[in-house]
Amino acid sequence: MPRNYNNIYSKLIENEFDILGHIAYAIYKQQKIAHIEEFKIDNKRGPSDQELIPFNKFTTSEASIDGYRIKAERILQTFTDTILEDTFIEIEEDCKKNQSELLKEIIKPIEPPSRWRRFFNGVLQSIVGAFVFSLIIATFVIINQTRETGIESVIENTFDVKIEKVNTNKHIINPSDTIPPK
Repeated sequence: MPRNYNNIYSKLIENEFDILGHIAYAIYKQQKIAHIEEFKIDNKRGPSDQELIPFNKFTTSEASIDGYRIKAERILQTFTDTILEDTFIEIEEDCKKNQSELLKEIIKPIEPPSRWRRFFNGVLQSIVGAFVFSLIIATFVIINQTRETGIESVIENTFDVKIEKVNTNKHIINPSDTIPPK
């Protein structure tokens, strides 16, 4: 009696580069092995070629072929998503590491060499900043006082000096005044 071969391979795999078809065929083979193992448990022997005909008819139906391809698409999509996610995380970590190293290289020439030097640079910056801020506030206070009392009063009160005013009133000649003859 001739062997009953299943032609599902040619239905699932379109060419040697058809990854989806190969995955679908692997799913079919897994299902066939599970069917044979179940048959062995139930019957205490392996199935004959005749006993595999119903399984072969079912697995080569259009619905089963579509089902294998759909399962293969899901497996391939899950695999691709996982690989892309892992690759994305790896690239992101590499970028962060490279960015950190690049920033350290950029900062290194301008960074003080020791911890104490960095500390004293910070203290010096704080003192200079406080002094400049004080000058700005003092300028605003002086400007405000001069508007209220005048610059002479502010100078006299600030420096404890007395400013004397010079009389700059000049006599204006009135055209109606006559000039005496010489």
